[in-house]
Amino acid sequence: MLKAIPLGGLGEVGLNALVFGWGDDLVLVDAGLMFPREPLPGVDLVLPDFTWLQQHAHRLKAVFVTHAHEDHLGALPFLLKDLQVPVYAPPFARALLRHKLDEEDVDAEVRDIGPGESVQLSDTFSIQPVRMCHSVPDALGFILRTPLGNVVHTGDWKLDPAPIEGWTTDLETLERAGHEGVVALFSDSTNAEVSVHTPSEQVVGEALERAFTEAPGRLVVSLFASQVGRIRRVMELCQRTGRKLLVSGRTLERNLQLAESTGHIRIPDGLRVHRDDAGYLPPRHLCILAGGSQAESRGHLVQMTGESFPLRFEPGDTVVLSARAIPGNETAVSHLVDRMVSMGAKVLYPRTVPDIHVSGHASAVEQAALIRAVRPRNFVPIHGEARMLHRHLETARAAGVREQGLLLAEDGDVLSFPGGDVRKDGRVPVGRLYRSREGGSDIDAAALKERAQLAHGLVVATVALERATGRILAGPLLYGRGITSDEARSVEQGLATVQADFAEATAGLRGDDAHVREQLVASVRRLFKAHGHRRPSVLPAVLKL
Repeated sequence: MLKAIPLGGLGEVGLNALVFGWGDDLVLVDAGLMFPREPLPGVDLVLPDFTWLQQHAHRLKAVFVTHAHEDHLGALPFLLKDLQVPVYAPPFARALLRHKLDEEDVDAEVRDIGPGESVQLSDTFSIQPVRMCHSVPDALGFILRTPLGNVVHTGDWKLDPAPIEGWTTDLETLERAGHEGVVALFSDSTNAEVSVHTPSEQVVGEALERAFTEAPGRLVVSLFASQVGRIRRVMELCQRTGRKLLVSGRTLERNLQLAESTGHIRIPDGLRVHRDDAGYLPPRHLCILAGGSQAESRGHLVQMTGESFPLRFEPGDTVVLSARAIPGNETAVSHLVDRMVSMGAKVLYPRTVPDIHVSGHASAVEQAALIRAVRPRNFVPIHGEARMLHRHLETARAAGVREQGLLLAEDGDVLSFPGGDVRKDGRVPVGRLYRSREGGSDIDAAALKERAQLAHGLVVATVALERATGRILAGPLLYGRGITSDEARSVEQGLATVQADFAEATAGLRGDDAHVREQLVASVRRLFKAHGHRRPSVLPAVLKL
C-alpha cells in the first residue's frame, strides 16, 4: 500500500521532511531545519523529531534531497549520525551537504543525482528526478513510480521562462507523468497567497546592472548566500564596470568555493581583492559582496555599521539589499536599513525597488498551471504555514481537482491511498528538537521554560543553619541579578520581613531541607508579590554548619 507521512513542513516554513512508503519500503524526501521565529535563549536550530523514522530505520531505503537550502537539507547531518542510508542529491546540494557532514564528522554515503537518473528501490518502486526552477542551482522534484500510479513531489519551484541558471521547470515531463496517471501531487505552498506571476530572475539582473551603472561610489551588495546565479551576475557586472570584488562573509565564501568546485561559477583571475587592500582602492572601483542580509548580529552588513569595523559605511555608498526579510526578521532588517541610511548610504531594497529581489517560489497562478498539467487524482499542499496550505487547497479546487481528492494534512498524519483515494489513516509521533550551533544534546522543553523564566530575573536566597539543632545562624540573605533598581530597593527594604516570615514558617521543620528550600522560595515570592513586581526565579541555598 502507498503511504505518505509528513514529519515536518506542514504548518511551518522549514523542517521539510516527507516520508513515502510502498509496501515495506520507505524513502525520505528532504530533512530540513528551521531557525527560531521567536527568541529562544541558547537555541540556534530547530529540527524535526526523527524518532519514528529511527525506529523504522530497517525499512528506510534512501534519502532524496530536492535542493541546497537549509530548510530542506540542514537536518541531515544530525539524522545521519544515527542512520546508515544512502543520500541522493543534485550536485550543488551534494557539495554543500558533504561540507556540512565533514564539519559534524559524520560518515555518510552521498550520491549525485540529476534529471533522467531514476533510482530503482525495488521491483515495483522507483524514483525519477525532475528539473525544477528555484533560487538555487540544480533544484529537483521527484516522480515516485508505484503500481498504484505516480506520485509527484515538486520540491520548491517556480515557472521562470528565462532563469539566469538556464534551469527551467520541466513541465513536459510532469505532464507526461500526468498522462500516465498521478495518484497524488505534493506541491510547495510558500507563495500560495500571491496572485500574480512570480517575476523572472532576469529582472533582478537588470536592476543590479542599473545599480552598478548609477552608483557614484562604493557598492555593497547583500543577498542570500545560496543565490549562486545572482552572485555570478554580480561578478560579471564587476568585470564590466571595472570594480574589484571583496567577499565579506563566511557563508558567502563557503558557497562561492562550493559553486566553483561544481562548475556553477568561474571566478576570473584578478577580480577579487583582499580586505587589507580594499581600502586603497578608489570607492568607484570597489564592490563588497557582504553577508548578513537578514540583519544577523554577526553578519558583515551589521558589522559595517559599527565603530570599529575597518570598512564601515560612508556617505556616498550604495547598498543593494537583494533579499527579502525572512518572516520574523522584518523588524531587525528595518532597523539595519535605518542605520545604513543614517550613515549616509543610499539603500536599494525590495520595499522601494521591487525588482532588486524576486522570489524563488511559484505564485497561485503558476501553482494552478502545474496542477492542470499534472492532473492529479489527489492533492496535498506542503511547505508552508496553515494559511498558505489552505490557500493552495483553494487553488487546487479551482484548477479542477475533485473535492474528495483534496486533503489538508498536518505533521504526523499517516496518509494512505486505498483504491487510489487519499485518506488519513492514523498518526505517528512528531515534534521539534532544539539545538545550539555549538552542539551538545538537545535542549528540552523544561530547559527552555526555565531559560524563559530567568528573563524575569534571578534571586539567590541563602540561609545558614546549625546542623545539630536547625537554629538559624545567618539569613536568609538575598542576592539579585537581572532585577530592576526598584525591585532591588524592595528587596533591601523587605529583607527583615522575609527573615521573620521564614523563621516562623520553618520553626518546627528545619531538619527537613526540602521544606526549608520551599519556604525560602515562598518567602521571596511573597515579597515581590506584595510590591507588585514580576516573579523572578528564586534559587534557594541551604548551608549546614
